[in-house]
Amino acid sequence: MSTKAQLLREEEITAESDLPEGWAAAEIGEVSHVVGGGTPKTSVSDNFSEDGQPWLTPADLSGFEGMYIKRGRRGLSEKGFRSCGATAMPPGTVLMSSRAPIGYVAIAANPIATSQGFKSFVLPNGIVPEYCYFWLKYKRDDLQELGSGTTFLEISGAKAKEIPFIFAPYEEQRRISRALEEVTSRTKSPLNHLGRAKQLLANFRQSVLAAACSGKLTEEWRVQHPDVDLNQKLDLKKIDGPTEIPDSWIWITFGSILSELKNGISTKPEIEPPGRPILRISAVRSGSVSLEDRRYLRAKEKFSEYGLREGDLLFTRYNGSLDLLGVCGQVRNLGGELLYPDKLMRVRFGHGLVLPSYAEIFFGSTGARERITDGAVSSAGQQGISGAKVKAQPFALPPFEEQDEIVRRVEALFKLADAIEKRVAAATARAENLTQAVLAKAFRGELVSTEAELARREGRDYEPASVLLERIRAERQTKAANRKNNRI
Repeated sequence: MSTKAQLLREEEITAESDLPEGWAAAEIGEVSHVVGGGTPKTSVSDNFSEDGQPWLTPADLSGFEGMYIKRGRRGLSEKGFRSCGATAMPPGTVLMSSRAPIGYVAIAANPIATSQGFKSFVLPNGIVPEYCYFWLKYKRDDLQELGSGTTFLEISGAKAKEIPFIFAPYEEQRRISRALEEVTSRTKSPLNHLGRAKQLLANFRQSVLAAACSGKLTEEWRVQHPDVDLNQKLDLKKIDGPTEIPDSWIWITFGSILSELKNGISTKPEIEPPGRPILRISAVRSGSVSLEDRRYLRAKEKFSEYGLREGDLLFTRYNGSLDLLGVCGQVRNLGGELLYPDKLMRVRFGHGLVLPSYAEIFFGSTGARERITDGAVSSAGQQGISGAKVKAQPFALPPFEEQDEIVRRVEALFKLADAIEKRVAAATARAENLTQAVLAKAFRGELVSTEAELARREGRDYEPASVLLERIRAERQTKAANRKNNRI
């Protein structure tokens, strides 16, 4: 048993005497059939159908506020369904995203399949899906600890089976589920309002970037500076751009103004020091590079050609999520030696025509994001783009003086959005803490009367969860034996 699983087990399961009367503890793999998922080739459009086999990806649960789900944004055609490892699971199956990110949860409202980004739990009679749903919501922070991987954290099928599961007698599970649905519905409204505020802020940022890259943000600045005209100073090859821009700007290919575009180091790093620090791919997000998100290289080579400098731009060239592919962040406040890995591309200009901060803003805009991810190649669950594709991107180039003004205005507006976002995040944390407190109370057996208490009060017998667990184990053994006999 792994250390992490053992820690969880010691915390949750070995304390049998601390469980509410009549409850039991197990690993979730003992009381459910754990099912993975599959994804057909995304480059083959015939693999997908809007009205085909219902199918989910983790992205379908991003922002999903309900408990039951019927289908994702895309379904699978019969051809696509047969070509991958996806399995249609029955209604009532509890669906949990196991990567990108870990811990989204929903209940299947009808037969449904998932991508490989899920580990789902087909439950037997005696385990209430809604109870399991709330349990996984309650354990979300612990689920993160079960993830492993260098590119992104993922819970394997074996780890998913080890998730601790504490459960009450059947009727008590139902009462707890009903009570939690009622209580959480009261906190859902303010959380929904806060969620809309987050979306409004995201929309505001995108509007700022769109205005910055179309020239609208600096319209009045150009009127005040009529003598600034890029076309009078440069001899660059112009191209036909995808959108209209001011007359003093030009469309060019991004590659025509680069002095360098270079992939990083493919040597596998270590998680802990010693060693030479190297960024993780997750360090780069649109508009930022987290210098503390790093690993360590212990190879003898110096890799000096892969060192980062202040002002370097980094693009992600592989990622499991299309939303994180081709994102661009600038290296700021470097402070010391730092390398970058193979799944990132480093871009340098080597001249004074382009402010890296302006290029970072440009590639954060919706239009540029759509163009750079259009036609991304999918392989083994990863999305990829090439350096040639980045170089071929159309790039709207304003005069240098106007780039400086664009950067100044965008940073001022984003600073305002950051301040509001912090207040929204604080309010959201308070609401979520309230929800977690209610869940904790429920799984301590304190939210509703226990079945043991009710049975004593009413002078009747009841089935303790330990007996339910033994019955489930016996039924699983019988089914396994029948399958074995059928194969003989």
